[in-house]
Amino acid sequence: MKVLIIGSGDFKAPDDLSQRLVIACDGGLDHCAANGIRPDKILGDFDSVSEKSLEYFKDIPKTVYPTKKDMTDIELGMELAFELGAEDITITGALSGTRLDHTLCNIQLLLKCLERGINARLINRTNRIELIDKNRSLCLENEGKYVSLLPITQSVEGITLTGFEYPLENYTLNKGTSLCVSNKIDKNFAKITIKKGILSVIVSED
Repeated sequence: MKVLIIGSGDFKAPDDLSQRLVIACDGGLDHCAANGIRPDKILGDFDSVSEKSLEYFKDIPKTVYPTKKDMTDIELGMELAFELGAEDITITGALSGTRLDHTLCNIQLLLKCLERGINARLINRTNRIELIDKNRSLCLENEGKYVSLLPITQSVEGITLTGFEYPLENYTLNKGTSLCVSNKIDKNFAKITIKKGILSVIVSED
């Protein structure tokens, strides 16, 4: 099952929206109202959503959490997706347009999906972020102007890039360097594989 989680930040709908179960988290409900999306699940502490949107979707049952809680609304949405048996998760409204600490946290939350073998990504209008490890390679098809690689673990070993302007073979990337920022897809098809560690892949169109 494919799941779309919508937060309150910069919004972009995936191309296959009609094939996804939609979870609206708090202010993400405003994006649903503005874009004609009917969510299947609504949750959050509802401290950032408009009363107009709450009224518009009043027929959909909501799970209400206290403002003082141990998880953000996005993480609560991810946990619900896990419970529902999600195999693929797209999260929008969780990058730009949110606080910087929330943005960084949301990137790290992708680890929970990687650990479960769930394909997941964060998207906004111009960027997509995914995490990969030795068990998951990533194939790209002319999808963005720039591709940047940033280690999540202290180092990432055995990085091999094919189809890029700047290819790599069996390279070790450590934290604290900009070497793998702003690479470009050189062919119609590009691939990223690693042997050890966890790597974030950022595809940018701006």
